[in-house]
Amino acid sequence: RRPPRSTQGVSSAASDVYKRQEQMKGWKTILQIVEETGMSESTVRRNIYSGSLLAEQLVEGGTFRIEEKNFQKWMKRRNS
Repeated sequence: RRPPRSTQGVSSAASDVYKRQEQMKGWKTILQIVEETGMSESTVRRNIYSGSLLAEQLVEGGTFRIEEKNFQKWMKRRNS
């Protein structure tokens, strides 16, 4: 019996994961910044919303990604 068309094959799902990983090279997520800096998620989000930390919104009302170079600039400003 064939699986429904909406079900991806194993190789197709693995390919999608690889593509997402490639898209995130050179970028950080909010969770990664929280883990690296010890800041709260709300503090990081507040800096994104205020414009002091440049980020790209991936999903309406949800996920952000922060380019590595923008993260480094932001950290230098915070530490000076």
